[in-house]
Amino acid sequence: MSEKALTYALPIALELSGIFVTLIGVAVELSTHADFANSIITLGSAIVALGSVIWAKIYKPRRNPERGDK
Repeated sequence: MSEKALTYALPIALELSGIFVTLIGVAVELSTHADFANSIITLGSAIVALGSVIWAKIYKPRRNPERGDK
C-alpha cells in the first residue's frame, strides 16, 4: 500500500467511525429513550465533522494536478 493511500485512510476511517458512533446513538435512543443517547449522536457527528475537516483542509489542497494527482 502506498503512502498516499495511508494518508487518505485517516479521514475516511474517522468519518466511518463517526457514522458508526452516530448509529449506536440512534439505536440507544430508539431502544431506551435515554437522554444520554443525544450525547452519543452529537459525539458521532463531531467525529464525522473532524474527518471532513481533515479531508478538506489538509489532504485536498496537497493534491497537485501537474504531477497527475486526482
